Amino acid sequence: MRKISLFFGAGAEIAYGMPTGGRFALEIFRNENEPAKKIFKEQREKIDKSKRYAKWLPDNYENKPISSFGKLQYENLVKGGLEHKRKEILEYMENFDENINYIMENFEKEIGLNIKEKIELFLEKSWDDGDYSHTVQISKSLQREKNIFKSYSFSRILDLSKSSKNKEIIKEAKKVSKAILELYIGALGEEVVRDLNEGLFEKRPEWEIFDDFGNVFSLNYSQLGTSGLEIIFNYEVENINQNSLDVDLVREFFIKILEDIYSKTIDYQDLIDSNWRYLYLPKTDWAKFSKISTFLHTTRDYIKKIEDKVLENIEAKKIEGYYHDVLEMKTRGIEISCIGTTNYNTFIENIIEEKIQFLNGSVNEFYDPYLNRIDSEEKMIGHFYVPFLFTQSGVKPITGIKMSERYVNFYKKFKESDEICIIGFGFNHDDGHINGIFRTLIEDDDKKIKIYHYTDSLYNILSLKSEYVAKLRIKNDKNLEIICVNKDRKLKNGDIWYKELINGDIL
Repeated sequence: MRKISLFFGAGAEIAYGMPTGGRFALEIFRNENEPAKKIFKEQREKIDKSKRYAKWLPDNYENKPISSFGKLQYENLVKGGLEHKRKEILEYMENFDENINYIMENFEKEIGLNIKEKIELFLEKSWDDGDYSHTVQISKSLQREKNIFKSYSFSRILDLSKSSKNKEIIKEAKKVSKAILELYIGALGEEVVRDLNEGLFEKRPEWEIFDDFGNVFSLNYSQLGTSGLEIIFNYEVENINQNSLDVDLVREFFIKILEDIYSKTIDYQDLIDSNWRYLYLPKTDWAKFSKISTFLHTTRDYIKKIEDKVLENIEAKKIEGYYHDVLEMKTRGIEISCIGTTNYNTFIENIIEEKIQFLNGSVNEFYDPYLNRIDSEEKMIGHFYVPFLFTQSGVKPITGIKMSERYVNFYKKFKESDEICIIGFGFNHDDGHINGIFRTLIEDDDKKIKIYHYTDSLYNILSLKSEYVAKLRIKNDKNLEIICVNKDRKLKNGDIWYKELINGDIL
């Protein structure tokens, strides 16, 4: 019987209601941080000032204020997005109509109201009745083949900002149109600034004097995209339905637009990178030490809230997903050699009923930066400790013996497997520590890997293979098999994704 190993990324938990990528980041920063500050304070109260550990902390640590990420960090989030995801921002804006159509469809499913028709009634004009591409023209230095002013959807938002009979709707439309334009102009500007800095001299000798002119130009990030984050984070969630006031319906629609944009473009890696090192240096900068600590506690608090809801729905048999499929595979006699995940939730163990390799940490593990130790919470009393969660950054704890052993065991188990299946994992740049393992399996160990790629639209397997070859940084695709699955976890022919694995064992 073949041994099968499975690896799950964030995409595998969408069916269970877990957010992914940027949506996850948005929710963390929107989550209340007072509970995290309370945990930090309780940890501080249990520290024995007479012990050596207290010398690692700054003088008067017991009375120092506890800081957390707030509005001042919005600029860092926007800066990270514009620097690292500007192409995604521009692609979103250049396909604005397509993205908004998707949001409107979901809006109608969730709320039971056709917001497009509602806005057409406000404006007394059809949705595709002209655009502003001739009224507003972007500077030639910023110009691209497509721009947002050619979008009917953005044009209708602009119409609302000046033509609606409802003053509150005018106010909301002005805010959201400004926020979208800020981000769009920021991404265009970032492209120009990069080109300028990289091409100051068309020709130059390799003299040291010229090296000092590498980053002459920069953007004012405080005016480019922060207003959108403020709108999202200050929005108080309401129980919106088709009978809600017009302004509330429009506001909810605008929030969904902004959330969709920022969930695809937000990047908090730079923010975490700039604070992570202070987890080991509380004396050097107590504020940053407390910020990164409370951030990790806030992250865990948010995950646990969602996980509790998921467990309730699982017990009530309201939802099923890939983890239930694994349980079904086991009942059919498939031998599962190893299961790994980058997700932090432990409900996978509740469903599958076996130990999982958590390669990015989990909500039940904690980390002591003073001792570089991973352990259970009860064994950390008397020190400051944080949830052991790798977010977009922070791989320092991987140097701990316990984590190193976990990675080695994971690699060995996968190497011994006859079949390696990867589901819902994106091979992103901040997952280099995991991508490297799969690269070794593919190139050094000549293991074939099946990647189950989610799509509900037309696709080209050769293009997908090229994409994964680039992400994995491997020489060719001979050991890659891409299998496309839809939101119902089914293949193009209608079979459940794991059927061919079962058939392979039967044969």
